Formats: sequence, structure tokens, C-alpha cells
Amino acid sequence: MSLKVQFDCIAEPFLCSSFYCDKRMGFPIEYGVTLVFNYHNDKRLEEIVKILGQEKNRFSLSFDGEIILPMVDLSECVHIEHPSETRVMVKYVQNMFEDYQPGPFVPRKRVLKAENLLKMFQKYFSHLVKIDDNIEFELEKIKFKDKEKNNLIQYQQTDYEMLQQLLSWYNYNANTEDALTVTGSAADNRYQLAWLQEKKGRDLQYPEQRNLNNAIYSEFESIVRPGVKDALTPLVYKKQVTVQNICYTINRRRFDVDEWKKWKVIELPAYYNNHHAYFIRDTFLDTKDKILSWETSIYVLPKSVMQDVVPMQNKVWVGTGIVVNRTPTNFWIEVQLPGFESSADKADVRITSSYSGHSGNAGLHLVPEKNTEVEILKSADWLAPITLLHNIRSKEVVEKAPFWKLEDAAKWDFQSLHKEVKDMNITALDTITWKTKGVTTKMDSTKMEIS
Repeated sequence: MSLKVQFDCIAEPFLCSSFYCDKRMGFPIEYGVTLVFNYHNDKRLEEIVKILGQEKNRFSLSFDGEIILPMVDLSECVHIEHPSETRVMVKYVQNMFEDYQPGPFVPRKRVLKAENLLKMFQKYFSHLVKIDDNIEFELEKIKFKDKEKNNLIQYQQTDYEMLQQLLSWYNYNANTEDALTVTGSAADNRYQLAWLQEKKGRDLQYPEQRNLNNAIYSEFESIVRPGVKDALTPLVYKKQVTVQNICYTINRRRFDVDEWKKWKVIELPAYYNNHHAYFIRDTFLDTKDKILSWETSIYVLPKSVMQDVVPMQNKVWVGTGIVVNRTPTNFWIEVQLPGFESSADKADVRITSSYSGHSGNAGLHLVPEKNTEVEILKSADWLAPITLLHNIRSKEVVEKAPFWKLEDAAKWDFQSLHKEVKDMNITALDTITWKTKGVTTKMDSTKMEIS
């Protein structure tokens, strides 16, 4: 084998059987290299995997002394099942968003607050996506009922996933006729929003090298076959029609350094055979006779139906937090969510009640106290506020159940009250004051004692 990997943390080079390079529209470029161990030493293998599993390791890839991939950061190391050999795959994910931390593909926990959808994009995703003026005008129309108090929860989602979910929500739940999509790949510093419909004048203005037909120099014709089932295949969601993707498989026969240098810099999306290419996989296999075979798979869709917005049904989110701000007469409280980013860990929560009276401003009004734990809910309707479910007990109670104790002064105001009580014992530590125009008492006994 002439395909080799060199790690900066291990002196010896490792033989490789194959590697691949994936480019998918809207995702980072990914390289995967399969290492082959020509010895059966379980202890040594465990040591190597342990070393590679540590942070900040780097590796390079070469074929017959020619550098294919210069020293890059190791993103992942996984064991691969093989019937006769011990194999390990190492991966490198190219993230070009160096100034955007923690990066668009890192899961995050944070509360998002904005008065409209445009402000939401500008405040939280400006480093990730570029928005033209005509699109800004449309996004600004989508206003939240409670303005910035209409919080959204980004819970263990990456910024890119949250961006896609916002677009999906805009396209299918905001009663808009014009759908938006993301263009560009992660090799660009930022994505760009574009109208999906051609009637909106969408022009991606691809440079000439994005016409893949002119960039493939193989003498072999491509083999056309139906695309494999792909969960990330774009769909035409407005018509609820699933579009069958097509895969062109091109046998390039053997690896050529000059051809690879020109090919690897091509960005997605691109054109191929008058179709819209959204995913390219280059696979290289060491044939053990100093030839590195090269096969390219290009997944395409008709340009008229291309869309990169995966339909996402907004999910209900339930979480717990600590009350940090409250007002007895207001119907909002502020709740701090543990484990969320410090700059975006406070949620505006609307008070709920089992009964709010005839006009919504009476009935039963109880506001959780500061520093108490509450459970809150964000419904699948993003236009709805986060609501309070209840307080959560976290301390031993002062009395055994059932009991009712209000520690602050409370006001009871009844239009009329009719109640039958078998036994009632009222103890006043100071005084009891009754103000009434008259009292009517019905008793079965002949005596009433007041002491």
C-alpha cells in the first residue's frame, strides 16, 4: 500500500486502504480515512486508539509520497468492523467559520429573543448567513405577538440546525407564499438566503468552475442510477411531493494530483448535466499496485425543485429553572435555565392560572416566588409564549398533606360565598376583623360559643 497517514502524536506512519471526501450543500466538507493495522496486538491497538481519542491531534494523508491532505485537525476516530483486518477510521471536518464561535455545527443551549424574524436572524445568525435587502423586508413582516418576550429555545441544536428550523417555520407556518432556502457550502465564510422560486429572480451566479461537466476530465462516461435513500434529500414541501434524487457515478480510473487540485476547490451547489448538484462524494481505494482508484458520485436534483430546507416539525420543549425576577401584579416572570449559555440563559415565562375570571384579569392569581424552582413549557407553536406549568417541590414541607399555607398577605374577594363545613377551627394570633352589612347563621345546635 502506498496510501499513508502520519499523526503528529505518533512517530510511525500508518497504511490506509481508502479515503473519501464528502461535499454536501450547507454542510462542512468531510474527509474520512480508513487505517489498516497489519499486526494483531490488542494492547498496542488500544494504546493507539486512546491516543487518537485525545483532543488536539492532527494528521496528514499522502499517496506515494505526494501530499493529498496536509496536516489537519483530527475530528473523530472510530473502529470499523472487518472480517480479516483491524481497521480504524479517522475523520477531518473542515470548518471554515473560524471567527464564529462555538461554530455552526456545535450543539448549543440558549434562549433566543427578538421582536420579529429579521431581528432574530440578525441577532443570532448574522455570522452564519447573509440576507439581501429584499429578503429582509419579508422577514421583518413576521412579528412576534409578545415582541422580545416571545422567546425561542435552542436546546442541543447546532446554529445551522436552528437556522434551518427557522426557515422551515417561515416557509410553512407563517402564511407566506414565497419560500426561502440556503445557498452556499461550508467552505464559504457565510451562507446566503435566496428565494426558492425562479420567478423571484433567484440567480446564484455560479462561476464557470461550478459547471461540473467542464471540470471532469475522465475518459469514462458516467453511470446513471437512482439515488440512494437520503434523509437529507431536499423536497418540494409546498406540494408535499418527494423528489427522486439521481446519482451519477463516474469512474476516473486513477488518482491524478493535478486533476484533484482543481476538483477539490469546487463549491456546492453546482450544475451537472443541467441538474442541480447538492452532494458529491469522492472515493479513493488503494489497489496495492501503486494505483489509487478514484470514483466520483454526484447527487443531483432538477434545478426547478431544488431546496435545502429540511421540513422540521417544531417539538414541544419542557424544562426547569429558577425564578430570578417576578412582580406580584404582572403576568410575566423571568426564569434562569441551568446549563444554558450565560449570556442567553434567562427566559420570559407567562403566568398561567386555573381560572382567570370573566375578563382574564381576575380569578386566581399566584406568582412563584424568587429563587424557587419551576417547570416551564414552550409549545410547538413558535408564536406562543413560554408558559408556566407549576412550582417544583425541592424542600421538606412544613406540614403534612393536605394543607394550604400562604406566607404573605393575601386578598380574597368574593361576589358571594356558599360553603358547608363540618368542622372549622380558626385561630387568630392577633385580631380578626369582619366588615359586613349583616350576618345570617344557621345552626343545628342551640348554642354558639365565641371565645
